[in-house]
Amino acid sequence: MTPLGLYWYENTSPSLLTFIPDADDFVLSADKRYLAISMKNGNVEIWSIDARSPRQTISHVFPEEIVHRIKEHKLLPYYVGGIAFSSDSSQMAVGYVDGKIELWQIGETAPYVTLQHDSLALWQTDISLLFELSFSPDNRTLIAFKFEPYINANRLTFWSLPEGKLISVSDAGRYYQMPKTAYLPDGKTLLVFARDDSYLHINLWNVETGTRLNEFGTGLSRINSTELAPSGDQLTLYGWDTQENYYRQVYDLPQGKLLENEQLDQIPEDQDLSRFKDLLLAQGHYNNSWGNDDHPRAARLVNTENMPIQIAEENYLLTLPDGMIKPSSLPQTTENAYYDPRGKYVAWCEPGELHILDQDGKTTSTDLPFSSNCDGVTVSSQKHYAAVWKGNTFYLVNVATAQSNKASFNRKWEPASMLSASFSADEQLLISSKTGLITVWQVNPFHGVADSDKENQYIGNNIEVALSESQPIAVSLSVSKGSTSDRTSQLLVWRTQDAFPLRRANPPFIGSSQPMFTSFARSSDGNFIATGDDFGGIRFWNLHSGEELASYEFESRPLDLGFTSQGSGLVVVLADGTIRLLGVP
Repeated sequence: MTPLGLYWYENTSPSLLTFIPDADDFVLSADKRYLAISMKNGNVEIWSIDARSPRQTISHVFPEEIVHRIKEHKLLPYYVGGIAFSSDSSQMAVGYVDGKIELWQIGETAPYVTLQHDSLALWQTDISLLFELSFSPDNRTLIAFKFEPYINANRLTFWSLPEGKLISVSDAGRYYQMPKTAYLPDGKTLLVFARDDSYLHINLWNVETGTRLNEFGTGLSRINSTELAPSGDQLTLYGWDTQENYYRQVYDLPQGKLLENEQLDQIPEDQDLSRFKDLLLAQGHYNNSWGNDDHPRAARLVNTENMPIQIAEENYLLTLPDGMIKPSSLPQTTENAYYDPRGKYVAWCEPGELHILDQDGKTTSTDLPFSSNCDGVTVSSQKHYAAVWKGNTFYLVNVATAQSNKASFNRKWEPASMLSASFSADEQLLISSKTGLITVWQVNPFHGVADSDKENQYIGNNIEVALSESQPIAVSLSVSKGSTSDRTSQLLVWRTQDAFPLRRANPPFIGSSQPMFTSFARSSDGNFIATGDDFGGIRFWNLHSGEELASYEFESRPLDLGFTSQGSGLVVVLADGTIRLLGVP
């Protein structure tokens, strides 16, 4: 899948067999005979694998109110929210944005039953409606729920087939997904992942009665893969916790007793997935999509000041407009690498050391004042200084001498976690962000100039900070770090001499919903700010007045933004794997 459509390749000797434009999603039947494709117009096409041609088109009549909301950009344009084949490939379920699930026999001209329930409906606060759908192995039960993993509001529904009678509705929870191998060998027990704050739990359900049999926690924030033993009595998980420590866990089923808990240096590489990624690169697709809920900035701009533009994606650098891609030359385990905005160097931490790799391939290493890895690093424009932090501890490091100065904060701010930092272009000032605190520092000699303590009601959690090159101001992006349902976000403009907030901008409401800022960029002349939000919006703001100048809407979430060197264009990296260039108003 790509944003343009579905590419269908020969597997053994990669060659394009066919291209299906305007596709949103696809699913393959268990016997590999059929391919179901949801189209952007709301149809579902069922293709024969052998003939590589469409066999059947499933259509649906959508309410005018739904069509109007999509055309007015109040809903994401996903008419089809989920598709699933039965285990014998004789029928399929299709979930639609109007909250209806239709069940079809393959080859028939009309659905044999339509399912509806309040827990599967589109709410006024929803911007889309996605389903998790699964047929039981005997095809006598359909399990369906809304994909709302960050809100305590989705419920599992169990339906008997073929009559479409509702068996049971679960309690409200954060049901996340069903693993690839979702059923135990008895065919009656279903595994479902559920969130509890930042952690994932395993639920076991009896699909015939719709009752929960057991639930146990994993201590993991993300599960990368699962393996179910052929006997069904053990489940192996690969994933990581909130500190991104990797684990292999083995659980006894159905009791949920933890049998093994092995910490790993990294998750074992999936050979098939690795080969598939190599195929994508060879065919010029790069990645089909970038970022996810847990890692929204998996692709980010690393150089827009000078052409060509470069984007970092996992361990690769993509160069535009020539489309070249090459390894980033960073260690596989590197996270939170800092890329100079002019593309002159990249910096990263390893336990006890700071490394700076310049354009010529030369690496400079400097000892750090702690032996563990760091949480974040920022390097000044001439590579004379680095700001490095771990948890709530913050250091200014002289790169040449390896001398370190530990920042001293007011006692009440000492426990607060570090979030971000930025140097001025002349290396004279450094601005740091802790949870609830902005601080301005003079670099040489190192001491605090001002902090925002007296104005803390405006501060928030500034996850990104930029200093103006020509004016004594800074800009920061503040987002909520509390409840996942708290969508508070704002742009703040600061006076650096006293850390005073001059103005702020909040995302405008769209109907009854308010998007949340996810990224921003400041123009090189300091006159404009561009923002991206999780509704797919791009907005331009006047830095001095705070006035919104223009806005654009995309179907996919912006991951990162950057102004071009002359300030006349804005490069936008979207989560659908595309890069757009917009003119500046």
